[in-house]
Amino acid sequence: MYERQTAALLNEKQKEYLLTAVYSPIILRGVLLAEQENKMNIEKTVNEFHITADGTPRSIHYSETQGLWKTKMPGRRWLTAKTKEALERKILEYYTFGGSSKNAVKNVCEMAYEYCVKEKENEEATVRKHRSNLNKSGFIERFGNTDIQKVTRQDIIEFFHEYASTHPTKGDISNLRGSIKMLFDYAIGKGIYTGEHPVLTINIKTYQKRLSRKKKDNFITQEETDELVKYTCSCLHRTHRKMKEYNLHAVLLATYTGMRVGEICALKWEDISDTHIWIHSQQVERPEGFVDVDYTKNEKDAEETEGRNFPIDANIRAVLELIKTYQKHHTKSEYLFVNANGKRVNTKGVNSALHTIATHLGLPTGVHTLRKSYNQNVLINKLHLTAEERAALIGHLPETNKVVYTKTERDKSRMREIDASIINLPPNLPLSEVYKACIY
Repeated sequence: MYERQTAALLNEKQKEYLLTAVYSPIILRGVLLAEQENKMNIEKTVNEFHITADGTPRSIHYSETQGLWKTKMPGRRWLTAKTKEALERKILEYYTFGGSSKNAVKNVCEMAYEYCVKEKENEEATVRKHRSNLNKSGFIERFGNTDIQKVTRQDIIEFFHEYASTHPTKGDISNLRGSIKMLFDYAIGKGIYTGEHPVLTINIKTYQKRLSRKKKDNFITQEETDELVKYTCSCLHRTHRKMKEYNLHAVLLATYTGMRVGEICALKWEDISDTHIWIHSQQVERPEGFVDVDYTKNEKDAEETEGRNFPIDANIRAVLELIKTYQKHHTKSEYLFVNANGKRVNTKGVNSALHTIATHLGLPTGVHTLRKSYNQNVLINKLHLTAEERAALIGHLPETNKVVYTKTERDKSRMREIDASIINLPPNLPLSEVYKACIY
């Protein structure tokens, strides 16, 4: 159950009372210099201020195992001391010198989170999402210590302008607006914010349109691709393994082919010849679950589907050997990517593994990034292929590339030259050594 307690922090008048009631004289801010404390006065003050959002006194108790007096502070922080009196002095020190206004945005957020769970009966996942939206966007960093009453509609509009410049997705902007609205819904409902709702009249489509005109660059360089491969290979070793091998294998294959994640998950061993991969189907998510369809994305609306053949180079061959070794020691399957029990992988698992890897390296995430980067780093920079030739290898939408297929179909000799060029590409990294080092 969601147990985060909200800080009952002090305003300036309360701090002044606290200082005069307990600490005299005060010479340096943040340091207890009172020589003689009145124990009864301290206990009374602690009982008055050391409370949760609903006014319940916070527990102060003795831990037999630790031999210390303990209490939980706002934000789930624990304070401890050897004696109860010493702990009470620490508590007063925290509220007097370490706290912020009770109505500061970050504190009202905590109260709003607690209210959503206890009163509105929201799922904890919903509250975690609100917390994530407000923290990752920089909203808490920007307004956290500001009295919420001082936050205006113009302040939030300016914040959205700044946030949009970081190139979030349209969904990110919509979710952030929802979380800020939740905060002010609570503050207005509880009488903490007395002005007009600052969010309701803000049109987020203004910022979403800006995103459609300026998209985030999600290419990675060849050097960054090599780093991604190295880290993925390091995760294959049992001592470092935090992700499933089969998903890591899929990430490597996506890196070296530019295949879509659905195409990878649908691959069967019968699709692999000595020199080519036949890409003719894909895994899609339907209401009944993940299923295979006998066409790729670019052939979805075509009357006849033939798929496309992708030549196997040294890097791809090494990845295929890794997959064969894994299945040899676990469960053999007609599909390339299955777990130890023979259950097939799905696109979510592969995407999750890639997201973890890319986030660790500080790179853009997504198989589409690998697809675009392979096109740029290998097909353009190394092989200098034309747009028509690249489209035939990677697989583009037919409505945008009808002429492309016609040209490549007419020049089969050129396609054979392209196949030979890719097959003879030298390996970027010694995957064969990784293969030998992996002990299953």
